[in-house]
Amino acid sequence: MVSNGKSLVIKNQTNNQYYRYPLKRTPLELILDKNYLINRIKNVKGRIVDNKYFNFTLVNNDNKINIFFDNQTLNLIGWQTEDIYQNLVITFMSKIKVNQKID
Repeated sequence: MVSNGKSLVIKNQTNNQYYRYPLKRTPLELILDKNYLINRIKNVKGRIVDNKYFNFTLVNNDNKINIFFDNQTLNLIGWQTEDIYQNLVITFMSKIKVNQKID
């Protein structure tokens, strides 16, 4: 997964294809908005999952977003979204590199 701040590119591991989405149409736009995220997290009760993760559940426009942070590093490690039709999408990040130049 790569983002330039306007678009999000995701590689499907199954078919080795790349998909590009406008960032505004993904939950990642909210997750990357530090001020939004901090203000929302201040107002909800978090929980610890498996002694590994901090989890916060946010509701935005009838969509539920569960955000997971590593409880040691506090790095964002993933999120789970559920829309009004109960479609569930889980995103898990690993091998995270921050502020890397891409050729």
